[in-house]
Amino acid sequence: MVLGHNNCGAVGAAIKAMEKHEDLPGHIQILASAISPAVKEAFEKDPKSVAEYATRQNVRNNVIKLREGTSLISQRVADNQLKVVGGLYNLKTGRVELIDA
Repeated sequence: MVLGHNNCGAVGAAIKAMEKHEDLPGHIQILASAISPAVKEAFEKDPKSVAEYATRQNVRNNVIKLREGTSLISQRVADNQLKVVGGLYNLKTGRVELIDA
């Protein structure tokens, strides 16, 4: 399971970096860069809820990457021997919502 969570600091940092057109210090920039495709899409598709949309889209993007990442995994997914799913953990309620990818 690829598991994201609401109020994610890394997503917030990626949004901040994109809004200000600047790099972040240290390893945070590596995370922000990895999340940036989801943030870009969020700004285009749902500018009123960028953080929520980007968090969900980042989970979807990583589910797809994981499913297709290696022939070992992709073959097992194709043969229904393995499922790769996404979820969003709600910090307040402790519940996980499954996300379609």
